[in-house]
Amino acid sequence: MKLLSLEINSKFRSLDKGFKIQFHQQDNLEAMLEFNPFCLVGLNGCGKSNVLEALSEIFYHVELCVGLHLPSVLHDENVFISQVCAVNAFKLQYMTSDSPQNEITREHTVIVTISKEVNESPKITVRSQGMAPMLSFDLGKFHVSQSSLVKSFLPQYIVAYSSGENETLSIPYIKSRFIHLHEFKENIVNDVVDYSSPENSLIYVDANMSQAILLSCLLFEKANALKSLADYDNTGILGIERFRMRLRKEVFADERGAKFSYFALFERKRQTINGIMGKELFEILSNVSSISWYDEKIHAYYFDFWVNEATKQAFRSYFHTAIECFQVFRLLYELNNYAVTMEKQKEIFESRGVYTEGKFGIPGADNDIFHFLDFFLVKQMNRQGKQEDLLLRQFSDGEHQFIHMMAICLLLKDADSLLILDEPETHFNPSWRSRFVSILNETLKNACEGNEHNFKKDILITTHSPFIISDCKPENVIILRKDKEGQTLAKKASQESIMTYGASTSFIQAKIFGNKDAIGGKAYQEMKKMSEQTDMDKQQLLNDVSTLFGESLEKLMILGKINNRE
Repeated sequence: MKLLSLEINSKFRSLDKGFKIQFHQQDNLEAMLEFNPFCLVGLNGCGKSNVLEALSEIFYHVELCVGLHLPSVLHDENVFISQVCAVNAFKLQYMTSDSPQNEITREHTVIVTISKEVNESPKITVRSQGMAPMLSFDLGKFHVSQSSLVKSFLPQYIVAYSSGENETLSIPYIKSRFIHLHEFKENIVNDVVDYSSPENSLIYVDANMSQAILLSCLLFEKANALKSLADYDNTGILGIERFRMRLRKEVFADERGAKFSYFALFERKRQTINGIMGKELFEILSNVSSISWYDEKIHAYYFDFWVNEATKQAFRSYFHTAIECFQVFRLLYELNNYAVTMEKQKEIFESRGVYTEGKFGIPGADNDIFHFLDFFLVKQMNRQGKQEDLLLRQFSDGEHQFIHMMAICLLLKDADSLLILDEPETHFNPSWRSRFVSILNETLKNACEGNEHNFKKDILITTHSPFIISDCKPENVIILRKDKEGQTLAKKASQESIMTYGASTSFIQAKIFGNKDAIGGKAYQEMKKMSEQTDMDKQQLLNDVSTLFGESLEKLMILGKINNRE
């Protein structure tokens, strides 16, 4: 899918009624077939993250409107009705197609418009370019038999990642986990054989999900696709050495005092998470693992995996693709929410951006249903080729962030998806920041072997890094600024004749962030103060400035000013 435009027609956080942002031009199909992520930039508080939050809330609301497997709490009109959305009035347009990339033409694409007026249900229209609507749905009145048809025009995955604490972004994704869990339970109880395509598409990448994504990629992707990870100048990860999984069979009593175990349902129904070859999950994991055992004291299975090519082939025979494998791990992690009562879920679903963290009790590592243990990666430690096995938690924050980004892009390389990245580079060193976009592009090319499905995915990045902006074309850099009335406006760099692509970081800092200084403010003030001294020998002053300060254009200008003094 490719975003075309977003209009906010009711106030949403810092975005006022009338806010509009233009993404792709619908007549420029050629540009959509290239790897060109959108970069949202601007000063703190300008509304960059609010744009990401608005998109997340819109897709979350639409999925609730068309969902067939919603928890009972969402049938309460005080919790959810189709007429009320966090973004209460909007118009969102994007382009999509189900054709392979090499066959995508204007005739193969459709434009999807999702619109909502204040206190009305959303409407979806689908049309070919330049033609009257092919399909139209009022999501407050549509028949449930049309749900799968509507879903076919929505992205397969909406995936969000934030480098810091951005709970307002994560809220709809946290809610979606409970919906996903409910759908799974409902399908198990009803003997649904295939559960490979859950209704809910929203995925938030926290520490647990990133582990699941990374493992899926390392098990399924070819060496060429993982080249950027293996590069010593990046993370130097050569592969996965071993890992352990723990799965509890029993859980604590629910609020009614009744024992409940999702895995008892597996055993009774002989049902698997993805309908995998008609075998139960424990049998599959036992077959794939190097060794497994059952701890009767805590009612938990342990599976140890020493990873070699045979291990990878075994995973591939059962799970077929990296994203199918990830869906299993995703669901297993979401089973850890079993302890959240319906009352607490109601509080979460009613939340409009107030912190949910701490409102519900996720069991600790000792009492949860699933987690990974002893996650060891093989890392190249120096240029001479020295290798060590390191626990994933031993990697730095920057390395973790790099791993997240590469793994997410690899996982979604062939999926119809929207990837939302909120300041993904905060822990990167300058070298990684300068190469971030090019590494993403190279990774996808290597993974797709020259057949990249760039039309199927769109990437939105918020950033303060001039290095990343310098790798983005001006028509893909969207600058958010406050006007005199305090309203946020969005303009492309190309509209302001700011040629970002290949521009120096000092130019970008001056033009976009209003920072004309290339050195630190304290150093510059001290340098300037020294240049204004009149009671000191000129040569001594020149020597002091030359000795005290590092090389910069500002230093040369100060030295010139002192030298030209009478």
